[in-house]
Amino acid sequence: MNDPEVADNLQQGRPVRAARARKALGGGMAGMTSDPAAARVLVAYLPGRAVDDLVRALRQERLSVAAVQVSGDITWPDGAMAAAVVTAAAFDDAARAAVRRLKSAFPRMPVMLQAAHPAAELGAVLGAGYDLWVAQDTPAAAVAAQLAVLCRIVVATQRGPAPEVVKVRDLSVDLERFEVQASGRPVPLTPTEFRIIAHLARRPGRVVSHAELFREVHGYEASEQEAKDILKVHIWRLRNKLTAAGSDGDLIVNVRGFGYLLERRTLAARESAAQA
Repeated sequence: MNDPEVADNLQQGRPVRAARARKALGGGMAGMTSDPAAARVLVAYLPGRAVDDLVRALRQERLSVAAVQVSGDITWPDGAMAAAVVTAAAFDDAARAAVRRLKSAFPRMPVMLQAAHPAAELGAVLGAGYDLWVAQDTPAAAVAAQLAVLCRIVVATQRGPAPEVVKVRDLSVDLERFEVQASGRPVPLTPTEFRIIAHLARRPGRVVSHAELFREVHGYEASEQEAKDILKVHIWRLRNKLTAAGSDGDLIVNVRGFGYLLERRTLAARESAAQA
C-alpha cells in the first residue's frame, strides 16, 4: 500500500475511489497486479438485512460472491475466502457473535462490518475481531470498491512477489527497468504500450478483457466497446514494433468478442495440438 490516505480511509470506513485504490496498490507499470476474479468474498448478513445491491456491486468488481445469513446452524461455503463483510443494523451482540463465528471458521480472513456508527469507540469494533468498518448508508458500489482493494492485498500477499523479468517465447519484459526485448533486440515502446504488454505478459495464455486491460493501462473505467476501440490502435502499433524487432506476428492474439492474450505456444505447437 503506497498511499497512506487510502490506507487510513479503509481503516476508518470512509469511501475510497476505485481508481485511486488501484493506484495505491501499485497499479501501472511496476505495480502489483492480481486477478480479482480469483478472489472470493463472503457476505454474511443478519436477519432482516437486504444484500442484493451489495452482491451485484461486488460482482461488478469481478469478485466471486457467497452470501450467507448468520442465524442458527450455518453451512459455510467451501474453499478459501479473501475477505468477508458483515451487514448489520448496529454493532450489537449479534454483530459481535457474527464476527466470532466467522473468525472461527476462517481464522485469517479479514472481516469488514457495515453497520450504523457504533455507540462505542471504533476500537471496540476492531477489538471484537473486525478489521474494517463502513457506515450503514455507504453506497453498495463504495463498499464493493473497498472490498476489491482488500482482496487485491490479500491475493497479492498469498502469491508473493512477482518476477522482475517475464519471458514468453522470444519476448522478454523487464518489469523493473520498463524494457522489452524481442529476439534479443530492444523494442522502443511508449508508456501505454509497455503497460499493455506488461499486463498481458503477467498472465500469458489467458484472455484479458478489453475493459480490464484498459483499466489497468489507463487507471479508470471504460465500457467494453469504448475500451475495445481505444485499445485497437495501441495493439496495432505494438504488434508492428514487435514484428519489426523480429518477434512472431502471432504473439498478441485477438480473441474476438472477449479480449487479448499473449500466446505462449508457437504456431507449429498450436497446429500440432489441433491435429492430436
